[in-house]
Amino acid sequence: MSTRIRLKRKGRRKQSHFRIVVVDKRRPRDGSVIEDIGYYNPLTEPAEIKIDHEKALEWLKKGAQPSDTVHNIMQKEGIALQHHLDKNYTDEEAKNIERQKWELSKKARAEKEESAKIEEDQKEVVTEETQEETEESGVGEPGQEEEKPEEEKEEKKPEPKEEKSTEKEESSDEESDQDEEDQEKLKEDAEK
Repeated sequence: MSTRIRLKRKGRRKQSHFRIVVVDKRRPRDGSVIEDIGYYNPLTEPAEIKIDHEKALEWLKKGAQPSDTVHNIMQKEGIALQHHLDKNYTDEEAKNIERQKWELSKKARAEKEESAKIEEDQKEVVTEETQEETEESGVGEPGQEEEKPEEEKEEKKPEPKEEKSTEKEESSDEESDQDEEDQEKLKEDAEK
């Protein structure tokens, strides 16, 4: 009988969580199980994982193949490393060194994720502060014009007809000025 360690879906729609189970390879996803060895809830932050390490290692030694997702979960929990060490190393000292390396790398990863999260939170705070400052100062975001009363908008829009009429008025004013000057000259000539 070929066995698999895989996930069995539980929960409502859009609120799923999974049991980590050992099943016969030919059984359906939610069919009967041989043994229940853990729990996985991906909806929490961080994902909640509980696995019985001893049972998982026992089934791996018997030849049960984990699914890809279960294998990733086992890597995060250190079960895959433990199985690899048990399978390939006979020296306990070498096993302990490899476990320590794994634990140090896990701590470093956790610290790196935590610092990245802190930086992200700080960026969010800075952007919120700048948005508040721009709102307080009355300056809108770049590319956005401030709302002005309709009267001001109307004053800014020149009408082309008015411009033409003003040009005509100016030219007629100039002509009338010239006419007046000409008439004055004629009167002066007549008086002489």
